[in-house]
Amino acid sequence: MCPRRVRRNGPAAAVVMVIAAAALAATASAGPRYSSRIVEIETGAIRGIILELNSRHLEPVEVFRGVPYAAAPVGPQRFRPPAAPISWPGTRLADTFGAVCPQRVPDISNRTLALLHMPKGRYHHLKKLIPLLLNQSEDCLFLNIYVPGSGNRGLEAPYAVLVFIHGESFEWGSGNPYDGSVLASYGHVIVVTLNFRLGLLGFLRTRPVGAYKVDTGGDPPSGGNLGMKDIAAGLGWIKRNIGAFGGDPTRVTLMGHDTGAALANLLFVSPSSKGLFRRVVLLSGTALSPWATTHNPDALRLSVGQQTGCLPMPGFTASTSNAPPTATGGSGDDQRKKSPPQDDVDIAPCLRSR
Repeated sequence: MCPRRVRRNGPAAAVVMVIAAAALAATASAGPRYSSRIVEIETGAIRGIILELNSRHLEPVEVFRGVPYAAAPVGPQRFRPPAAPISWPGTRLADTFGAVCPQRVPDISNRTLALLHMPKGRYHHLKKLIPLLLNQSEDCLFLNIYVPGSGNRGLEAPYAVLVFIHGESFEWGSGNPYDGSVLASYGHVIVVTLNFRLGLLGFLRTRPVGAYKVDTGGDPPSGGNLGMKDIAAGLGWIKRNIGAFGGDPTRVTLMGHDTGAALANLLFVSPSSKGLFRRVVLLSGTALSPWATTHNPDALRLSVGQQTGCLPMPGFTASTSNAPPTATGGSGDDQRKKSPPQDDVDIAPCLRSR
């Protein structure tokens, strides 16, 4: 589990938010219309919308919102690595953002108290951002694609691809508020933003290091860093499907901001990410930042396990004097000796029912 990120304003943060705000302002003046083309991807047919930007220097942008890049991580898939997305019949209309992942956004309801902890500019930024994060669901593994209006007919097609990993916190945020329209139009690149699991659902280590040698009967341990695995799954989806949108899968750049930069850095050095992207841009953060990792994930796992009833509370001992006999004739104490120790227990199966 990554530690709580204390947010700081910086030049890179300002640049990112100016781009996003400019795009939102530019697209607000014109209503979208459905694209004339239908794109065939591995899970079915999809149709986006055309956004007219409020500038004679910017061509329209084709946008695909709420595209699932993995199966919903709910039910038996909860606390598991992302699975392949499910196909759909007919043509899917990609005109609405998908839900954001479950999170607890900062409480700024008391303006006076909030301004004691942040600059006024930060307060007003959060006031605009938080309403975009209220539609929450565990079914949240969606991405958004912004394509120059000329599509795969453009002179620069196939286009380079820029994948933006949002920051703000390891516990809250979403790719939805970051509108890539202006950047896609002006830069003649395809921009992709995405959601990934956050907080305990995304970064809790459910089984300690060293316990993975225990035989799990063919069911791989859940481990942790599922949020980072979500991003990798999104990059894999992009590599397989972006060509259908007019993108070049061999020219993918991963750009992360703040906590997203730390995640991009970790993906950059991970062998499992080989071939998923070609370049990386880190804004206001790296994997070496003091807030990027936690140094005692097992302590957090024990705390969560105990508070949810998945692990016994400290100091709790069951009485062995009246332990009932087991089916094999042994005592309850004998049965406990055969069970894996508390430190080896994967709490993910228990958490799936919570």
